[in-house]
Amino acid sequence: MKNEAQIRILLLQQYLCTLTDEEHAASVSDILQFWESHGIQAGRKSVYGDIQILIDQGVDIVAPDQGIGAELVPIAVVLEDFFFLCGVPQECVQRHPDPD
Repeated sequence: MKNEAQIRILLLQQYLCTLTDEEHAASVSDILQFWESHGIQAGRKSVYGDIQILIDQGVDIVAPDQGIGAELVPIAVVLEDFFFLCGVPQECVQRHPDPD
């Protein structure tokens, strides 16, 4: 289901932003449990695939030296990228001028 995949990716980004840092990596099992707590059933391949999607979209995710896991390097989330991940058509996105 396409909507579930989009929600899964957004939840993954939320998880990595809020619950991981340089000292606390997330394991695949951690991510699967987080998804399950939000009603998403997925397998290990989905974790790797969704991490790759985030990386392809410019999110800087690094793997720690030990074990399986991921750490999100803090970035500014661009609203247009968020809309893209949610599947909002570009013609529906209202652009606002910079305040400068």
